[in-house]
Amino acid sequence: MRFEPYYADDTDGVHFLVQVDGVDIWAHVGCGLLQARYGRASRMEDCLRLFARHRAEIESAVACRVRQDGPEAVILRSKDLSGIEDFQQSG
Repeated sequence: MRFEPYYADDTDGVHFLVQVDGVDIWAHVGCGLLQARYGRASRMEDCLRLFARHRAEIESAVACRVRQDGPEAVILRSKDLSGIEDFQQSG
């Protein structure tokens, strides 16, 4: 079953499902982090658009965190996205 990413007011961020090594992982990225990394987003639709535009990079960051810290739900931090270019090149 595939779940579409969705915006949640209570967390002000995008919740999404990523499959890492055959395991479904729930993850969250805040709109503040999306804006800091990818540009301004003034409405929830903008946060979802930023997420969709950069989904591959965001999912790579989740996979990195899961492999490093375990398969619990992942809430991305700024440092998770800042080093993703190095991880993608070596992975």
